[in-house]
Amino acid sequence: MQLESPSLRGALSSALVGAFVIVGCQCSVSEDEVESTGADLSNLGSTIESAEWDADRLDQLADPSLMDAGEDILTFRGLSLANCDHEALMDNLYGWPDEVPPEFIYPPNILELDGQDLSLIGYQFPVEMEEKTLTVFMLVRDLASCCFGGSPAPDEWVYIEVPKDLECDYYPYQPVVVSGKMQIVQPPGDDPDGAQVYRMKATEVRKYY
Repeated sequence: MQLESPSLRGALSSALVGAFVIVGCQCSVSEDEVESTGADLSNLGSTIESAEWDADRLDQLADPSLMDAGEDILTFRGLSLANCDHEALMDNLYGWPDEVPPEFIYPPNILELDGQDLSLIGYQFPVEMEEKTLTVFMLVRDLASCCFGGSPAPDEWVYIEVPKDLECDYYPYQPVVVSGKMQIVQPPGDDPDGAQVYRMKATEVRKYY
């Protein structure tokens, strides 16, 4: 089909480039197809390359554990319990009160974090607020679970307590870095505030970017 109208050719060109940018994938377009549409796709290669980088960046912002956040910032990859006894962990967290759960042992790399002052990147999920200041919140690995009706896995969130002398703003949908002293709950779930693995008392809460 030959498009005689310059405005139609320009609109189609923009639509083609826009579609490639959105999906961030490479597509082959023949010379005949380019000529028939009148689309100027000479810079398509660099546009797609840029789109692929942007897609990676969006993935990292959606799940900060994918970031190379820097040597001084811990991501949720460093809190992973994927190689642990998951059944024993869940029995400790959510077992019946009259049942004695099986022993659960944290791996050495997790136990090393107990009592350390560190910084962790994630997203805020408010639990308690006073006026506009957060006093308790969950720092979650990503927003997919909490915001869409699910629950994060035990190693995908940290219970954050904010001291009264620390003003803590709420930054919805933006990654934040929380600094403070990490506590590994022993045994898992043995905490009056609920079934937890990780706790932290914040000394600083800031936006990541």
